[in-house]
Parts: sequence; structure tokens; C-alpha cells
Amino acid sequence: MQLTQQTLEELLAYHYGKRELVYDFLESLPPEAFVKPMQVGWSNMRTTLVHCLLTEEYWVQHGLRHLPHLDVAFTDYPTVSSVRRMAAEVRQRTEAYLSALSLADLDQPAELRYSNGARVEFTPAKALMHVILHDAHHRGQVLALARQLGYEPPEIDLM
Repeated sequence: MQLTQQTLEELLAYHYGKRELVYDFLESLPPEAFVKPMQVGWSNMRTTLVHCLLTEEYWVQHGLRHLPHLDVAFTDYPTVSSVRRMAAEVRQRTEAYLSALSLADLDQPAELRYSNGARVEFTPAKALMHVILHDAHHRGQVLALARQLGYEPPEIDLM
């Protein structure tokens, strides 16, 4: 997957900017809305957003850097503010990893082996695209949940 430096920077700015916009919106809702059990995504807004952060952490830190992946409980993040703090930490680690890469490094083959013996081959560029698209999908679910509760979510489209 060929990415230019400009495209990658624009996609990551979009990714992190819209994530913050969603957090701003969610902080304006009653706290109980954030954890209300629903039928879309990962059962509620909180678990869906923490799942997104764990996915970013998994692919960048575990998949690409081969570090142990985070093992957290969703209940460790009871509020939007606590999820936002986790997001800042995950973003910092992702950006630190990316700052050490050249554009050519983004297309270098990588491999992840699962405990069951299965393996997946990918590149850092593909892992980053997965993280961005995965997060966008689940952000949409979170905003759909908010809409089902009667709130008007912000616009999160790219353009």
C-alpha cells in the first residue's frame, strides 16, 4: 500500500482530530449515556471507544513493534475523560513509533503470528490504514448510539 508522506499526515490528522471531536461531543452528554447498554458496536459507547484504542495499540505496538499488548478492563475507563487520557497515551506511542520510520519503512513487510499458529502478513502502511478505517467505522457506531438516545452528533466526514 503506497502512501505519500502528505497523505499519511492528512489521514492521521483526520483520524486524531475527529476522535477528539467525538470526545468533546460525548463529554457534553449525561455520564450515564456513555455506558448505557445498547445493541450496536461493543454494547455501549465506552467499550466501543476503548476497543478502538486497544486495536490501535495492538497493531502498532504489538503487531509492528512486537511489544506485549495491553490487557485492560473496559471498566477501568468509566468516563469520557478517562478514555480521552488513554487515547492521548496511545496516540503518543503511535506517533513515537511513526517518527522513527522513513516513508520507505511504511512498505516493509511485517508479520504477526497468533497463538493458534495462524499468521498475517502486512506492512506498517496497511496496519495504519486498518487502524484509521477501523476507528472511523466505530466512531460512526458511537454517534449512531448517541442519535438513538436523542442527541445530535457532530459531523465527522472527511470532507
